[in-house]
Amino acid sequence: MNEKCITLDFFLGSNTENGFFSHFSQLQDINYGIRPIILKGGPGTGKSSIMKKVANDFFESENIIENIHCSSDPDSLDCVILHNKKRAVLDGTAPHIMEAKYPLALENIVNLLDCGNENKIKENLKEIYKLNNDISMCHKSFCNMLKFANSMVNTTRLIINKYVNFDKLERNALRISQKEFKRTYNNPKEHIRMISAFTPNGLITYQDTVIKLCKKVWVINDEYRVCSPILLEILREEALEKGYEIYTCYSAFNASKEIDAILIPQINLAFVCSNKYLDFSKVNPYKIMNVTRFIDKTVFQTYKQRLSFYRKTTKQLLDEAILHLKKAKSLHDELEKYYIKNMDFNKLNKKYDEVFKLIKD
Repeated sequence: MNEKCITLDFFLGSNTENGFFSHFSQLQDINYGIRPIILKGGPGTGKSSIMKKVANDFFESENIIENIHCSSDPDSLDCVILHNKKRAVLDGTAPHIMEAKYPLALENIVNLLDCGNENKIKENLKEIYKLNNDISMCHKSFCNMLKFANSMVNTTRLIINKYVNFDKLERNALRISQKEFKRTYNNPKEHIRMISAFTPNGLITYQDTVIKLCKKVWVINDEYRVCSPILLEILREEALEKGYEIYTCYSAFNASKEIDAILIPQINLAFVCSNKYLDFSKVNPYKIMNVTRFIDKTVFQTYKQRLSFYRKTTKQLLDEAILHLKKAKSLHDELEKYYIKNMDFNKLNKKYDEVFKLIKD
């Protein structure tokens, strides 16, 4: 067994209040250094199985393999990234649609639909159409619930922001960077990931990924997520200025703007935001920061009842949101059955051989 290979779990997209938000586009940046193999196929056509087999078959030759999980079904993969081979095999279908921008020069496309019995699948068009619509409605309901939950969070922030000493917060962030970022490198690189996402199983946080990459973890306790986004953005800018290669992990609550974690394997250092939703209980902290030190605590007495109401309402809305994702997952399982039973698995094995050859070459 290859004891050098580290397997990491991430998300590259998530359902948000505005629909699905994807970070897959970075894989098509010609300066990123990864060549994508884009799999095209419907539900149940073998995309995730091919990715899992790729991760298994190349385990012995890799130092780092990233398993990018599907937020709608975390047991399935949306992508696998091989760092030594500089290759990614990914699902290029909805909701994270990817087409070849630089065909053959950068990307390859492997079409799994060739392996399906079109005539048999067409017989179930009405059922497939209805299931797709029902799944879409479930995701829209989730988005609405999350939007309401975020409105509670944002209202809470508006209250607390007036009591935050932002100058002190920024000075503290710069002191941390001066203390921790002592070495300078010459090749800054940023991997955009998500360490957490809303799934049918709730809000999942891949703590083991942090533990595998970084021995020293700053745990930033921020129950209201008021200070940590600012702190982490400053640390991100400072780390890139120092030329580090970093993993910037965006939030499930705001996948396009807010950072939940920064991982810097070069110096074995990570910064993570921890609260009732982001569980880092398995992490042995190197340092713990309670952001209440930057907040005038009279706010928690002055607005005690209101903050309690917003907190409880947020939880209820998120619980309801997750129920819609669970329903969507159940419907998607039904949808997959129409494809699985009509796939030619001998042809699928040949498609895997095609993927394998592209990676080896």
